[in-house]
Amino acid sequence: MSVGDIAGIVIGIVGFLLLLLCIWYFNKRRLDKRHGPITSKEPLISQTRPMEISTPQKPPTCHRSS
Repeated sequence: MSVGDIAGIVIGIVGFLLLLLCIWYFNKRRLDKRHGPITSKEPLISQTRPMEISTPQKPPTCHRSS
């Protein structure tokens, strides 16, 4: 085997590992966004605030309509 062949194999393996690492990293980021990330509290706060605001508004409208 020549040096070029070995270099090609090494570059191929390193490139494949980098590809796997990128896929794993992006999948991890996507899962973190989906399942309400523990690291960043901003999305959780923005999800709970609209519910707190909308629930007090609903009973008055029900009482008014009835």
